[in-house]
Amino acid sequence: MICKAKRIFLKAALSILLAPLTVFGGSYDAEQGDPIEVVVDQINGADRFGMEFFVMFHGQPTVGQVFIDRSSGGEGSDVLIEAEVEPGGLLLSAHVEPFTTLDQPLELFLGSADIAETGFNWLFVGFDGQNFILEWSNMGTVLVVEKAAVGTFHSSPQPFVFGSGGSESSYTLDEVYFTTEFPPIEQRPPPQPHGPTAGAVLLWHFDEMGGNTVLDASEYHNDGFIDGQGVWEEADAFEGGGPGPGGEGGIGVNVHLNEDFGWATVRMDLYFPGQNQSQLFSDRGEQSPSPAQGWYFEFRDPSIGPNTGPYRVRAWFDENNNGEPDAAEPIGEVGNFNTDNQSWAQVDLHMSVGGGGPGPVALLEINNVSVGDAIEGEDIDISVGIASEAGINQAELIYLLGGSTSPRNVSLSGPPEGGDWDGIIPGSDVTNRGLVGFIRVEDNPGQIVTSDTTEITVEFAELFLPNSTSAEVYQMVSAPGDLDAKVFDTLNDQVYDKSVWRMFRWNGSDYTEYAGNANLSPGTAYWIITAEAEGLEVGSGSSTRLMPHSSVSFSSGWNQIGSPYNFSIDLGQDVKYDPGSIEPTLYKWNGSSYSEMNNMQPGEGYWLYAYQSGSIKVGPGAGTLARRSPDIASSVDWSGKITASVGHLSDASNVFGVSQEASDGWDEADRHEPPVIGDYISLSFDNRHWDYRGGLYGKDMRNVDSEGQQWPFVVKTNQDGIVHLDFDWSQELPADWGVYLVDKALGIVHDLREDPYYSVACNCIDESRPFVLVSGPPAYARSTLDDYAVVPEAYTLSQNMPNPFNAVTTLKFSLPEESQVSLTVYDVLGHEVTTLISEEAYRSGHHALIWDGRDSFGREVSTGIYLYHLSAMKNGRVTFQDARKLVLLK
Repeated sequence: MICKAKRIFLKAALSILLAPLTVFGGSYDAEQGDPIEVVVDQINGADRFGMEFFVMFHGQPTVGQVFIDRSSGGEGSDVLIEAEVEPGGLLLSAHVEPFTTLDQPLELFLGSADIAETGFNWLFVGFDGQNFILEWSNMGTVLVVEKAAVGTFHSSPQPFVFGSGGSESSYTLDEVYFTTEFPPIEQRPPPQPHGPTAGAVLLWHFDEMGGNTVLDASEYHNDGFIDGQGVWEEADAFEGGGPGPGGEGGIGVNVHLNEDFGWATVRMDLYFPGQNQSQLFSDRGEQSPSPAQGWYFEFRDPSIGPNTGPYRVRAWFDENNNGEPDAAEPIGEVGNFNTDNQSWAQVDLHMSVGGGGPGPVALLEINNVSVGDAIEGEDIDISVGIASEAGINQAELIYLLGGSTSPRNVSLSGPPEGGDWDGIIPGSDVTNRGLVGFIRVEDNPGQIVTSDTTEITVEFAELFLPNSTSAEVYQMVSAPGDLDAKVFDTLNDQVYDKSVWRMFRWNGSDYTEYAGNANLSPGTAYWIITAEAEGLEVGSGSSTRLMPHSSVSFSSGWNQIGSPYNFSIDLGQDVKYDPGSIEPTLYKWNGSSYSEMNNMQPGEGYWLYAYQSGSIKVGPGAGTLARRSPDIASSVDWSGKITASVGHLSDASNVFGVSQEASDGWDEADRHEPPVIGDYISLSFDNRHWDYRGGLYGKDMRNVDSEGQQWPFVVKTNQDGIVHLDFDWSQELPADWGVYLVDKALGIVHDLREDPYYSVACNCIDESRPFVLVSGPPAYARSTLDDYAVVPEAYTLSQNMPNPFNAVTTLKFSLPEESQVSLTVYDVLGHEVTTLISEEAYRSGHHALIWDGRDSFGREVSTGIYLYHLSAMKNGRVTFQDARKLVLLK
């Protein structure tokens, strides 16, 4: 394969190998400094936009704070971002016409815990084409509020004004960024300073450290004009402070260029002692000439210690942006300086044409890279053609195994004057996970070039899934590779045989059986069940490509998906999706219940719920699945969990609760209940009555401001036996609130504050068993329970449920007043079989007892007809008696 080489001074072709090492320093004191004005024509009329900045308060604000204001040209403002002081915090508001009105801005309350007291906070306002969004972060928690909106950014010739001076701007401002492309979720808050990327129309780093002009690093030169005196600070949003003692060692550089060369990128390299290549680098756009104090650059690194050196810095004005200093470009260098006893050095560097630079750069090129056959377990031959005028010092292949973050390297050998250099990737590194790497070449003067990144897919003869099956237990599986034949060819040399193994896949409403003809493409998953425990294998194929990231498609509703790779995928780093298209939760079946997962393991399958058809991007560093908007979980007032179990099966992923951010209908905290297969028990909140996104849910959050709440839910199982419901609260309920369970089938009310457990003999195969969870203050609870008619008008002994029965049955009775109750089972000859209760006190209401078909000695009774007799007493007098027949069939 042919790769075009790039001449650079330090660059890793793999972004996953090197995090950005650039360090910026500088910010603007909006309290001591005067307002900054700028006209940004490019954002006018934008159909998408983002405006963000960092702010550090000078103590707790005692008056309102003005961040951005733009006059509408008449009275009022068409853009106004500010915060008002309220008890316990700040009320942040954002107004941008036409998405809001001045008297009804988008608002977000910030409690004292939501505001960083000693560091920077981040603020974002944007429009994604459908929603107007306001976000805030103390660089820990992210708070979000949004509203549906339409339109384009209001056009105006008026300037944006930042700050107002005085107590209404008692903060330090840093990293102001305007863009006409809605920033991806993983960039909010940004993990590093923005560069002049596509869509950027304003980018202020405040690294000038002086003067009355704020330089714009975007291509539009939207420099800010300070109407008076500018006041800079050394604090920085990304490094927590400017030069000085403490923390990591650092080197500050003031770069001077006195001549006018227009606009270009200033490139800066730092060389450590004894090194011929730069260890840290930085670049940014600047307009020449430099201000009197110079352009300020700063490097920080733990290895920069006290009284160390000598260090060297070099900078050039890269007019053609080719990443190398050319003869006609200004360049400068300062060398042989040491740090002080506080691990700090400050230098001035002056650039001029032909000054301080190394002169013309010697030719060093990679002409081609050839990779031999990549077969699992076998060595791979690497051949590289290199041209050099100054002689080659070293060449190497730097590569990663799929799923690894630790780079490995292979040294290449060849003629020092240039030509073909060769190396071998050892077979131990050639696995079905795949490889990705690049060539790095250094000549004798220390110049370095790297090739483009090379993808190496590895072929394999067969692939074993990591987990074997258990006998007669469903397991969801996927293929962690790109198979030649996308099927299970054999199962221990057994063709598809329903008595040995079966496969199923969800079709949107039910399961379709695949008689060995499943399409095991990367990212798809299937249910499999085997008569005996089996190891799973498939045929030949190749590792899934690491570049670009894989696309896993989904349809509206439930989808069975898996990792395309034979290594673990982290949902927080390796999965990216369109906001609002899916529920960002995966479910895995462990043989008896579902678990929520934060990673995908190779060979396993997972449920994913989607609101619309689409796809997710999966691969190392692809993005993030955890959506920050809105952060309902951080505002939960109280919540609880219900676990339903029968025998060895359970369903524990059932969460209910209330939150300030949630709604009584659908919201982004709600999660659907995944489908079942095989032996199961399922509990789900029955929200099929919702007008929007109605259905069965495993998680249902409601709004805290309601006077009380009801959560209808249903239980369904294909198992005979006693179903147990276990209720648990993770936060304390309001002191005066009650929590009650209504068994709608029996009309029973169970006080969960007194007893958080409830058991029922549930014949729930044909139709689900309905319940309601009621929570609220006394008046609400009484009124709601009355609606369910839970207090009977007369004594009643009901027919047992089910009848006939096999394992267990429920005996229901009703009491209009508190009574002492006895209930006994007899055979048809009148002999006592067992007494379930004897003169026990019961309150008025509906009640039920479970009989498991055993006598008083614990022995199972035989098939037949039995009688059960109820006696109720009040004040020593029998007030009610009745008996009914029941049938036991085995």
